[in-house]
Amino acid sequence: MTRFGGILSPSSLSGGIIAAVQASDQSSSSASLVNVTDLVWPVAANTDYLLMLQLFYETALVTTGLGLSINAPASPTLLRFGFDFATSAAVRFAAVASAADAILGTGAGPAAVTSTVGGHCILRNGANAGSLAVRFATLLALSSVTIKAGSYGLLVQI
Repeated sequence: MTRFGGILSPSSLSGGIIAAVQASDQSSSSASLVNVTDLVWPVAANTDYLLMLQLFYETALVTTGLGLSINAPASPTLLRFGFDFATSAAVRFAAVASAADAILGTGAGPAAVTSTVGGHCILRNGANAGSLAVRFATLLALSSVTIKAGSYGLLVQI
């Protein structure tokens, strides 16, 4: 793998880029994580990946928080992910985790206004092939959160 100052050169990307785009709005009023339908990628065993995300979302109330997570195959060598939430035009919240299905989120939401979340994930997969999935839940039981159509992710095998 060719690296220049810690930056991957185009010639060092092993497997190309797999883009995925959420085709339609997806809502949930459950505090249990569910996959974002179209933001799930197959991953091979013993392979390294970088995932970059841009999600668009709405919440039912300003007191409804969006919880996000990443799910990966069992026993990865390394899994780290983080999200940077825009909860309003002037307020941002960032969080990082290193365990699959750890919920990151904030207790405030944009109500009926579309807002954004940027995210990144690094996966050094272990011996188990499977799926890398973006997951979401409401942080206020029975209050709806919606991942909007056009949310997208780019998975790069590195």
